[in-house]
Amino acid sequence: MNTQKTIQQFFNSHKKGLNKPIIKEFLKDDKNYEPLIQYILHPTEKNQLKVDTAFKKHFQEIRDIKFYSSLIRFFSIDYDKRVRKLSNRFLLTLDQPIGNDHESTIKDHIVDPQPQIPHEEGKSLSSLVENRALIKGLKTLTDKQLQVLELIYVKDLTNAEIAKKMNSTTQNVCNTHRKAIRKLKSFF
Repeated sequence: MNTQKTIQQFFNSHKKGLNKPIIKEFLKDDKNYEPLIQYILHPTEKNQLKVDTAFKKHFQEIRDIKFYSSLIRFFSIDYDKRVRKLSNRFLLTLDQPIGNDHESTIKDHIVDPQPQIPHEEGKSLSSLVENRALIKGLKTLTDKQLQVLELIYVKDLTNAEIAKKMNSTTQNVCNTHRKAIRKLKSFF
């Protein structure tokens, strides 16, 4: 009981210092708390040295973490500034603005030599597939799964466009697509 009273008196008399965040963090670790208790119960130079050494080590770790965190943060900011500066200084030829308007660039006026060919109407996924295992797998899919796959791979629509077309949610389309692909994978 005397030891508890001694420890309690120490903590009460040093309450202000012990409430500092670095001290609280230091005392959370048992390997730091135990030497302090030993020093409180047996205040020798050896025990004081153990507490001091442990705290110096803890404090140095905190300083190192803060230093490296700041270093990483400021390095990334500087890196971003350098990249932005270089990209503005050395624009790609196609990214250079035309005239004084700065609205359009050279690449905006390049004509695609092979314009996108519209998808052939009436083509189904089954008619485009040549792999027998895949054809067999397509036959096992539900109508909805097959429709989603055709809209994605034949019509080249996004999940959001498909959801709008099917009066569904994007998540449902995504789940249907994932289940259909899983089913097809089982045939290989």
